[in-house]
Amino acid sequence: MKAIVLLLAGLACAQRGPNSGVEQAPSWATDGGRVQAKIELAEALVMNGTPEAALQMISQMVEQGVRHPDLLILQGRALTDMGLTVEAESVLQRATRRTPANSEAHNRLGILYFDQARTDEAIKRFKSAVRAAPNDATVHNNLGFALMAAGRHEEAVDVLRTALMLDGSQERTRNNLGFALAATGDDDSAWRVLKAGSDEVDARSNLALAQEARGDTQAALQSYRQTLKLDPNHIDARAAVQRLSASVPNSSEENTP
Repeated sequence: MKAIVLLLAGLACAQRGPNSGVEQAPSWATDGGRVQAKIELAEALVMNGTPEAALQMISQMVEQGVRHPDLLILQGRALTDMGLTVEAESVLQRATRRTPANSEAHNRLGILYFDQARTDEAIKRFKSAVRAAPNDATVHNNLGFALMAAGRHEEAVDVLRTALMLDGSQERTRNNLGFALAATGDDDSAWRVLKAGSDEVDARSNLALAQEARGDTQAALQSYRQTLKLDPNHIDARAAVQRLSASVPNSSEENTP
């Protein structure tokens, strides 16, 4: 009997392996889990408008020897929010060198450059982000928007179409594509895209804005008038009609697409 008891005890001990049914420590209690929790907290601090607190937490983690690719990106975002753009650029550049395949590092550096009107540099970074994350609709949208800002509208159309196919729920992407199409003179396609993402009044008003931006006063005036037919109280459209009518005497009220 003693031998059987000892054997059972031995089997019980032998079962204490990864698949033995013994309860494992929760993810937040592991070293990796604790690091990830701190990173998520630091990101929340940045998102909630307290970059100073985020930087303090990041500094403590660095002092503790934590080396995580997201740390530099968060540090760059926090520095950017504080207006320390030179320092932010240095940190984000280091992030792209350390992890060249990290799309968010390139994306954040692109946003920093775009906000500084360094559009060509922003485009290069957004392209790197797209290569690193070809299925990310956000980085495609950012690239498309930067291409629009550079006047490269036909390129922007292709990129923004891809962004919309990756995530058709993003209204900003749909609007960007509509504006890019209008900038190329394709008002029919622009109208279909804009109308699919918003109500008819907003779509018509946005088309008018895009037409005015490309310098087509006649088409813009017609679209603004169409907006007023749909919503006689549309303040911006009424002001635009008054403004543009002075430069287009005897203009017709033909319908736009």
